[in-house]
Amino acid sequence: MKDSVVAQSSNEIDPIISELGDNENLLETSSETSSIDKSNSSSIIMRIFNYGKELVLIFAFLLTTIATIQNNSPKISRASPPVPFFSRGSFVEDYYYGELIPTQQKVTLSELSFVFFYAPWSAECINSKKAYEHVSRLFYREANFFAINCWQPNSECRSQYNKISTWPILMAYMRNGFGIQYQRNLFTESALTTFINALLNPFHRVTTPDDLLELMTKHDCVIVAFIDIDTYPRHYSSFHRTALKFIERDPFNEVGFGIVLGESAVTFGVDRVPTLRAYLWNETIEYTGNHSWTSREIIKWINENIQQVSLRLAPPGVKVSSLAPYMRNGPVLILFTPRNFYLETEDSYLMMRQLGMEYYNCKEDEWVNEMAHDFFFRKRIEYKKNLKVLQEVCSKIAYRHQFSQDESKCKPSVSTISYTATVLNSSKNSEAKLTKTSDYCEIDEFSSDKCDCSIERACNTKIKHNKYVKEANSANKFITSMLDNTDDERSPEAIEKYNLRRKCEMLRRAEKKSDIIFIDDEDTTPLKLISGLACKSNQTFTLISMDSVNFHTFAERLGVDILEIENKTAAMIIDQENESTYLLDEPINMNSIAKFIYKFHRNGLERFLRTNSIQYKHTHFFDINEFLVTKKRDKVDREAFRSSKMCPVEVAKNKNTHVIIREIYSEDFDSVIKSNKTVIILFYSINCAFCSQISQNLLTVSRILEQLPNIEFARIDGDRNDLAWHYTMAEYPSLLIFPSGLKSDSRKFPSKMPITVPNILGFILANLNRSYRLLGLIAACNYKRQNSTNDCIVAIQEEITESISFALREWRKHSRKRSAILRIIKELKELYLRLFVIRNSCDFIKIEKDVTKLIGRWQKAMIF
Repeated sequence: MKDSVVAQSSNEIDPIISELGDNENLLETSSETSSIDKSNSSSIIMRIFNYGKELVLIFAFLLTTIATIQNNSPKISRASPPVPFFSRGSFVEDYYYGELIPTQQKVTLSELSFVFFYAPWSAECINSKKAYEHVSRLFYREANFFAINCWQPNSECRSQYNKISTWPILMAYMRNGFGIQYQRNLFTESALTTFINALLNPFHRVTTPDDLLELMTKHDCVIVAFIDIDTYPRHYSSFHRTALKFIERDPFNEVGFGIVLGESAVTFGVDRVPTLRAYLWNETIEYTGNHSWTSREIIKWINENIQQVSLRLAPPGVKVSSLAPYMRNGPVLILFTPRNFYLETEDSYLMMRQLGMEYYNCKEDEWVNEMAHDFFFRKRIEYKKNLKVLQEVCSKIAYRHQFSQDESKCKPSVSTISYTATVLNSSKNSEAKLTKTSDYCEIDEFSSDKCDCSIERACNTKIKHNKYVKEANSANKFITSMLDNTDDERSPEAIEKYNLRRKCEMLRRAEKKSDIIFIDDEDTTPLKLISGLACKSNQTFTLISMDSVNFHTFAERLGVDILEIENKTAAMIIDQENESTYLLDEPINMNSIAKFIYKFHRNGLERFLRTNSIQYKHTHFFDINEFLVTKKRDKVDREAFRSSKMCPVEVAKNKNTHVIIREIYSEDFDSVIKSNKTVIILFYSINCAFCSQISQNLLTVSRILEQLPNIEFARIDGDRNDLAWHYTMAEYPSLLIFPSGLKSDSRKFPSKMPITVPNILGFILANLNRSYRLLGLIAACNYKRQNSTNDCIVAIQEEITESISFALREWRKHSRKRSAILRIIKELKELYLRLFVIRNSCDFIKIEKDVTKLIGRWQKAMIF
């Protein structure tokens, strides 16, 4: 039974097993298929992953590139449109868009043109604009005036001259393209006028020796060329170019150029042409034939051989060492006097040349003596007379030209003289000039009346063609330059009248700029005092003249308020080696200056001391004249100090005390240190960086010792206040104390010691007398409790012990004062014992009052 069941079950199981076998085959097949599908899907995923990485890298690269471009690209705002720099109606053609080509074309058509390169934001350009417009109104007939905005972005000027860093730049151009740059020594109306006059007249025609002497009085050195133009035209061109090029180095025309033509050279002792000579104050130097006649060689020769007994100095207005070389060589005499560029000669400078010629005349040359004593003296008198004659002539001439925007405010009361546009500069554009000169008014030079302008504005009347031109146009005649002298503006008579009007205009502006100074000298006898003195002294002595109006800050730096002195004229000697300055305190003339120089060489002058107390009207120094510090003490919490073992300060509420560190100067220095007080003086300099630190620490010490009587704190700027040699500090800052009653025992704060409040306080207390020293210690203990109570009490006890010992020694010396000294010793002993009680109560106020009373008795007993 069991077997049948087993058999039956086995029979049932076999087909299941066989079916399972078939299923296994199917599973094997499906597993193979699934493995293939898995491999395909994994390869697709890997491809997608690889493509994804590449896309991410590409996307990251794009983001990085965009970010880099955005970060590196500068953010430039669009430039604002330019606006005209010069006013409408000006004689200056303003190319404010920065155009160069139109300017270059017009420059080639004119005999003389000026180009003003500017940046509209520059303060120097804004200040120079007025001077440039001024000379354009004066010389609009002789030259063209242009202005170019060389700062305008993307302009022609900015693109071509992109390396220019400073403005303004003024260039003068000739028709052949020859350019001369103004060196910016002075960008004033009068200085530019002198520069343009030198360009219009680069050299003078010399026909006689008297003409040469006239040039030698007006110039420090005269270069004369003896040339035959027909035979040597190239030499004439080279000399003309040299005279023009030298103006670039000498814009104020201090070296004169002359030319002698034809047979006139014989009267000067010249037997061959071409010849070039330099006429100096004491000799004549001839340009040898070995050199070529080029402007470069001639200028080099002039610079090598030029000699000046005196010179004018005009610093360019920037940080330079113009004056330093002369001071390093030796003493320098500087004559500060107004320089009027509108005048051809100046009496004060002629006087300086007289002094210089006599001072350097070591060989006693008769010709130099005659020039200094006789010729220059007569010329100075002659110039003074000629000026008076010119003033009388010009007073009869009503000649005025200015500008006005309101034509109705001017009513000309006399007839006007109209000129065509081309008077002297024949190459200029007539139509453009007629447009410019439409605002110009000239009055008949022989009329004493003037334009009836309420505010001195110009007549602003239209310039018309003269009568001859109208008649010629109406008759359809051809106009030529062959006119009769009546209406010919180039005739000798017309040019002479034009020159006279120009002289009157220069004279009017010279009088308007400053007073014309003439120095009254009775004779030349004082020159004998300094005759040949240059060879008798073992030092170089330089004579310099400087404009006191434009360079008044130089005199103010030396301690002289030059603008407040009579005639704005002063003479000073600066001896840099000995660090001394001397001031002539007499009226300026040849006699006083000669004696001034003589006394200096004999060491007979008293040193001039600068002071910082002068307040200049036109110069401001950034400085603090006085320290005024207000200190307010507040009541301090007692328990807070008890916890820190320090004692509080018992002061009334809202009690204000003032501590002043007094600012002193040269004139009151002696009176301060000679007073009966103990004086602490800080010597500082505004250029010293460490002076501010010691100033603050000294101010803190002055607050601590404010309760001490008979003590004063002061400071002085040692760099701007000259003192006696024994008070001149070698270093800044320096702290000196002058004890009361013992001024000769002054002490200087050790330079190697740190400049701290405790060190300064200890230095001051160590130099006080014993009574004030004791009071100072108590005051230091009272001040904000910066020290512990125990340290304060120990220091006070030691001071009391030393005071008792000192009093005992005085008791043995002075038998008559023993009773007073014993009372003081007794009080000091009681004070010493009281300190043990104060150790717990911290009550220093009572001790301070007792010591204050003790000081009075101490001084009566004459114990210090």
